[in-house]
Amino acid sequence: MPKIMLVDDDYTLKLALEAMLTSMGYDVVGQADSGEQAVQMARDLKPDLILMDIVMPGHMDGITAAQEIRLELNVAIVFLTGYGDPEYVERAKQVEPFGYVMKPFTDEEIRASVEIALYKKEMERKLRDSHKELSKLNLKLKTEMVERKKCDQELKESEKEYRFLAENMADLVWTVDRNLRTTYVSLSIEKILGFTPEERKRQSLEEMITPASAQAVQEKLMKEIQRDQEGAVDLDRSITMEVEYYRKDGATVWMENKVKMIRDSKNAFVGIIGVSRDITERKRAEHELQKSRREWERIFQAIGHPTLILDTHHRLIHANAATEKATGKPETDLIGKRCYEIFHNTDGPPEGCPCEKMIASGHLETVEMEMEALGDSFLISCTPMLDSKGQIEKVIHIATDITKQKKAQEELRQSEQKYRDLVENINDVIFALDATGTVTYISSAIEKASGYSPADLIGKNMLEFIHPDDGDVMAERFRKLMMLGVIRPYEYRLIDKSGEIHWIRSSSRPIVQDGKTVGVQGIFTDMTQSKRLEEQLRQTQKMEAIGTLTGGIAHDYNNLLAMIMGNLSLAREETEPHSVMAEFLRQAEQASYKARDLTHQLMTLSQGGYPMKKLGSIEALLKEVPRQVRAHEGIEYFFSIQDDLWPVEYDSRQMHYAINNVLINAVEAMPQGGTVTIQAENKVIENKDKEFPLLLDGGKYVRISIRDEGRGIPEEHLNQVFDPYFSTKERGVQKGMGMGLTTAYAVVQKHGGHIMVNSTTGVGTTVTIYLPAECAESKAPGAKRDDVEAQSTIQKILVMDDEESLRSLAQKMLERLEYKVETVKDGVEAIETYKKHMDSGEPFDGIILDLTIKGGMGGDQAIKELIKIDPDVKAIVCSGYFNDPVLTNYAEHGFRGAMEKPYQKADLESVLKQVLG
Repeated sequence: MPKIMLVDDDYTLKLALEAMLTSMGYDVVGQADSGEQAVQMARDLKPDLILMDIVMPGHMDGITAAQEIRLELNVAIVFLTGYGDPEYVERAKQVEPFGYVMKPFTDEEIRASVEIALYKKEMERKLRDSHKELSKLNLKLKTEMVERKKCDQELKESEKEYRFLAENMADLVWTVDRNLRTTYVSLSIEKILGFTPEERKRQSLEEMITPASAQAVQEKLMKEIQRDQEGAVDLDRSITMEVEYYRKDGATVWMENKVKMIRDSKNAFVGIIGVSRDITERKRAEHELQKSRREWERIFQAIGHPTLILDTHHRLIHANAATEKATGKPETDLIGKRCYEIFHNTDGPPEGCPCEKMIASGHLETVEMEMEALGDSFLISCTPMLDSKGQIEKVIHIATDITKQKKAQEELRQSEQKYRDLVENINDVIFALDATGTVTYISSAIEKASGYSPADLIGKNMLEFIHPDDGDVMAERFRKLMMLGVIRPYEYRLIDKSGEIHWIRSSSRPIVQDGKTVGVQGIFTDMTQSKRLEEQLRQTQKMEAIGTLTGGIAHDYNNLLAMIMGNLSLAREETEPHSVMAEFLRQAEQASYKARDLTHQLMTLSQGGYPMKKLGSIEALLKEVPRQVRAHEGIEYFFSIQDDLWPVEYDSRQMHYAINNVLINAVEAMPQGGTVTIQAENKVIENKDKEFPLLLDGGKYVRISIRDEGRGIPEEHLNQVFDPYFSTKERGVQKGMGMGLTTAYAVVQKHGGHIMVNSTTGVGTTVTIYLPAECAESKAPGAKRDDVEAQSTIQKILVMDDEESLRSLAQKMLERLEYKVETVKDGVEAIETYKKHMDSGEPFDGIILDLTIKGGMGGDQAIKELIKIDPDVKAIVCSGYFNDPVLTNYAEHGFRGAMEKPYQKADLESVLKQVLG
């Protein structure tokens, strides 16, 4: 069974073709949508025939694909197209296709084209085989020429006969003598007719061919013999005859015979040499084609609209019965006349003539116009009919009377105009549903509200676009409205074209006709923006409440940690490095670090937790954090970061913590492994941006998206993910306390940005962060340190802190660092002590000032007075509020260095070396 492959980008057409070919008994082995796919599929499947569309999407059209396939494979190709562009036709001819079928086509056209193409391919194969046999025969003849030098002249004459045979051979080669007895027949007779050469030699002409063919052959040969006897000899003359042969099994085969008279050296007739080719399939195709033409004529006559076949000069070739009825004239009176003479009573084509347009464009043209001769409005369509070269040969001209339709449309347009002006120009959406809930009308405002056009929704049930959780409630409300006429406003969620959820407030009333409720009509308003603002306000209030609570706690907690961490540091110095006690102290110190991180987290949530921002690219941070998140081997990271990412002002510590928390959640959501995708790109948000109404100011932002492939967040939890202490994890030090996303929310908010979570259960979660993008500006450089002057061997430090325990701890640490130390409890005492030492000629080399003093003068006020006393004062600011603006920009306030609480001896040593040199 021949294998056929289909290539077309029209899925419906391929299905139809497959059904046709299958019903004809062919095996459709594959279907391709593009030229590239067709080339690869042909290499894999090696079909016998390809039906290929010329015009297809992509870089490779059907002609190019056919060229590549023909270069590699011996595959028959038939082009299918409805496009008659001359350029395509010329290109298609270079491929040497086996057929060319115009769309639309019938089963019979496809059958004929397929059978002829397969026949042609088979004939070419057989011709190649015959050429091989002929080559062998020629070789044998050449050998005999060497051996029979005495017969040189006769051999030359014989070579002429074999040359003719080689040029015309298709399948069967034979010779007969002057009495029409077979003297030679090639072995291919067994494949074609089932007889052996010896069996054929014993048969008479009547046993070989049917009576009708035998009579035709004898008459033809008698004429040739008579011409020969009359001296009308043409040595190069050959005869072509179609003959019906008997097969050995009793069936018949149609053969095309090319024969030539064999003459001796005196030009006397001595026999016939012939080459026969099997044309049974072609004859069958011709029969089917004639049948198809008869069916086409019946269809043509059955068309109820005036339909013409024209030549390219507008002259009528054929007209159907509807044309005769419309014009009142028989077809014989119309043939040869031009269409505009028949329908328009003019001497030339009317303005906008579709036939003229079609000839120019090469494809179907449809125009609405008046026909003066018929007195009505018609829709005129002209379709090209192409010849084998792809040139327009004829035109199908169909005229459809649309007078009544146009009148009805105009009346409808006028009746609807006022109503349309009203409903199409209000922001709210007006709609109507039938008794099943199917949309029968919806105003154009729906496109702004949902992304759907009215055409997308009309004819569909409204429940298809309502959130599944609201579906049952809305179905019940619709039922009550239909049965009881209950009218009241109600809210529900609608899913727009992009999949986003909108809150809708709707009011409806029943439509009653003849006392029966047949549907509902109503109006709805998009409440999504209001809902978002309410949610944003609630979240802000939550964050303000937790910030007020944590701000004061964190500062006091930091002072306690300073004592714990400092004493642990001193204790470790007094302990043997590798002793059991040293290990206990090390573990306690590690725990204090975690407590310090928790304090930083509480500070971030507090109202005073301002970020210490610096301008720069966030790309490095995004690539660094994943390496620090604990993850199993099944987790992979994929980065997609825009090359020219805008710089942002951000606190690296806070932003590191925020991104870290998001990534921890992503990794924990994929216990079986998966990919975490981290994207960063530039984004310009306009004031009217649909995605962020009133939530973000218009301007430039860097958008960061972190997407996992985990189990997702249930919809009922999405509104709680940023709430403090909300968590679906098990509680515990390593298992989550519900502060990760809350802290991330606070960090992003304090950076002037926005964070959101989108999640689908079973698909994954995406956390999106927007950070304001900044232009690089020169920042005021920090105060330069003066050159270190010559100092005494032991330097003197003044420490100010309102906590006695912290003063004592700082003194112990500094003394171990070999500094002389004095301590004071507030700014007033610090100023007095510093001035007294200056006046005595023994000034302090440096001073450490606590920023916040309960009930007294803090470091930010004391430094102003100290600068008046000593403009070169080397002061270090210290605070438990690690992200206080003064700590962040210490140089702008007159300090030479800054240090966060809690600190250790190493921190003191580092900052003093930086400040004092």
